[in-house]
Amino acid sequence: MIPVVVAQWPLSIMFAFSADGPAWLLAIGAQLVTGGPAFNLYTGIAIVVFALFYVALLINPDAVAEKLRRWRGVIAGIDPGAATAHHIDRVLSRITILGAVYLALVSVVPEILITHSAIPIYLGGVPALIVVCTVLDILHQVQGRRPIKNG
Repeated sequence: MIPVVVAQWPLSIMFAFSADGPAWLLAIGAQLVTGGPAFNLYTGIAIVVFALFYVALLINPDAVAEKLRRWRGVIAGIDPGAATAHHIDRVLSRITILGAVYLALVSVVPEILITHSAIPIYLGGVPALIVVCTVLDILHQVQGRRPIKNG
């Protein structure tokens, strides 16, 4: 969810300063109205870029490969060291892109439906995703703490 939140910061900052700003900033602000095509395109691209950036900051493939080597772990068919780091980086990038595209779709599709159709959606994609994840987590925790039946 961090990329979704961070993707909106540049727009918030731009709109905060665009009230009395130059004409070019007002023109950009007019194109980036919520629900418009430029807003949806910006949101989708920004979420993907920030997701890739966030994962690159969070996970260092070289450190993961070094920990695997130190703990005598291997990935089947991959040589330890630089080859393992390269493999981890490649797999992590692919998974991140899939997840980022999913987050972008969850964020943009409800905006498109609200703007261009008569579907009365009052809950955006991101809050719905948070609610679903919270309910699933609570369900998982409740199922994991069932009392043991005797007999």
